[in-house]
Amino acid sequence: MDTPFSKKSFFDAFSPKQAFIFGCVAALLILGTLGCLGLGAYVLRGGSGAVISANAAADKVANTNTAPTGTTSPTTAVTGALAAVTSADHLIGSGDITIVTYSDFQCPYCKSFDTNMQKIMTDYAGKVKWVFRDFPLSFHAEAQNAAEAAECAAAQGKFWEYAAKLFANQSALGEAIYKSIATEIGLNITDFDSCRSSDKMLAIISADQTAGSAAGVRGTPSSFIISKDGKVQQISGGAVPYATLKALLDKELAK
Repeated sequence: MDTPFSKKSFFDAFSPKQAFIFGCVAALLILGTLGCLGLGAYVLRGGSGAVISANAAADKVANTNTAPTGTTSPTTAVTGALAAVTSADHLIGSGDITIVTYSDFQCPYCKSFDTNMQKIMTDYAGKVKWVFRDFPLSFHAEAQNAAEAAECAAAQGKFWEYAAKLFANQSALGEAIYKSIATEIGLNITDFDSCRSSDKMLAIISADQTAGSAAGVRGTPSSFIISKDGKVQQISGGAVPYATLKALLDKELAK
């Protein structure tokens, strides 16, 4: 008989069926909580690359502005054949070392890398050549249009001026800005418009993309360094900082 001083189980308040159901629910809640805690700890430790940037996920590569650390080499072996640099390429600078970059005008990492390379071309004048090749990514709505506009500017000998303006106005890419930049840098607007409407530059862009894919490009920016002896290596890390580029060039120039 129950008395005010009897020891009663919590489950005595339930029927056997209710107690069984309550026990099952409680067990599931406990297991779920433990699983979430375990997964959270795993992710925080960086397990299996569980945390990646949205841009890196889309580009299929980790394009960050973090320089390689520790003993990691700033370069990797080229997985394919890099297309030879020719007079058809967009090239500035002079010197024994060449950097070839596959880029996308709407890619924020490409804009960061472009800033670093502009400084490199100033600080290493007469020592380094830089080649820009188109690699517009399909999920960047204006990337191909911007590349086409830049190629039409190149037809009038002003690729680099136009490219710099595209990166400077990256957040406003669209037909209005393409025409505005053309006017600003003194292009013949009639010829520029004719070039754009003909889509004749799409073949050049497509050729760059095909060549880039053959060399192992999977995201942007992807850059390669060609040493004095013609050896080609891919620069690891996407939009590597200025310090990494400087260290790499100093090493190559010292050979």
